[in-house]
Amino acid sequence: MLTNSAADDWTLDVTLDVGAVLTTLLWAAVIVFVFWRFREPLAAFLQALPQRIRSISAAGISLELAAPETRPLLAAEGVAVDLRHAGTPNDVNDSTLRSFYRQIEDPTPLTHAVVDLGLGTEWLSSRLYILSVILRRMRGLEAFVFVETVNDERRRFLGLVESEQVRWRLAARWPRFESALAAAQLRVWGHPYDAAGRITIPGKLDPNSQPAAIDPLRQGVTIADAQGRLTDAWGPEPAAELLRWFLDAIQRPPGAQPASEEWQLLGSAPVVEEFAVWLTGSLVTDVLGSSLDPRSVRLNDWQAWSKEVRTRAVLEAEGRWVAVTRDDRIFYRLIDRHEALEQLAREVANQD
Repeated sequence: MLTNSAADDWTLDVTLDVGAVLTTLLWAAVIVFVFWRFREPLAAFLQALPQRIRSISAAGISLELAAPETRPLLAAEGVAVDLRHAGTPNDVNDSTLRSFYRQIEDPTPLTHAVVDLGLGTEWLSSRLYILSVILRRMRGLEAFVFVETVNDERRRFLGLVESEQVRWRLAARWPRFESALAAAQLRVWGHPYDAAGRITIPGKLDPNSQPAAIDPLRQGVTIADAQGRLTDAWGPEPAAELLRWFLDAIQRPPGAQPASEEWQLLGSAPVVEEFAVWLTGSLVTDVLGSSLDPRSVRLNDWQAWSKEVRTRAVLEAEGRWVAVTRDDRIFYRLIDRHEALEQLAREVANQD
């Protein structure tokens, strides 16, 4: 400390606690040794930490860690056919569409899926329609999150919508999708009459092909649970068949009919035209209308709010989900209001 002597000379008295210094050095050495000795498992633990912990609280300060990134629906990695905008009925098999087969084989409920529209050349309306049907039935998909690329910024949040409403909104704009689905379901299940009453439909991809017979009610296809999951002795193959026959009903040889904006030429082999349009952010907004919820909470605001303010925000929100976005509305995560309300109810019950 600093003291003032009688001669007005400033002197500096230094007090050194040798025991405290030795203790500090000893603990520092122990910490260094622990980090060196267990450096590999610690590195793995720290790498996985953001995925395991959503927040850390200390001394009244809460730090929210990044949530695991939600991958876009059917990201085309390691597959020969991108189901979002390519493929013919013959391409729908487990060797060319592995990502699709993995998603329909997994019985784990799928709460939401991210549809990345990119610049408007990533998704055909027909593919979003049939996937909304299949993933709802096979995985219990509850909601779609739509994101797009705007001014070179990817994953700009467009809005969220219940999966069932996606199907009906698309069918309202393009009724042919619902008709094609009905034809595909007939092929999967067979006709409810006996052999004497079975019906046929003409071939579409090959004008010279013979009419395809629809067998009487097929044996082996079953509904596995209360949400309508399709299965047979070999697994979820009926869902893949539903996709095959749906594509068969909305595709035609190129040039078979006059050109139309609602028919897109696909670079598949063989080359075909498909009844569909490319989905842009503006078109999705127009087609989904009031079903699309563009509201979101800014991540910075969410992190700054107290627990009480967050609880009130969740309670006052509408619908099942609350979307959280970063700056410039970049999608971050969804908050499940049902989970939050159940947790609040448990806390209230424990206080009684």
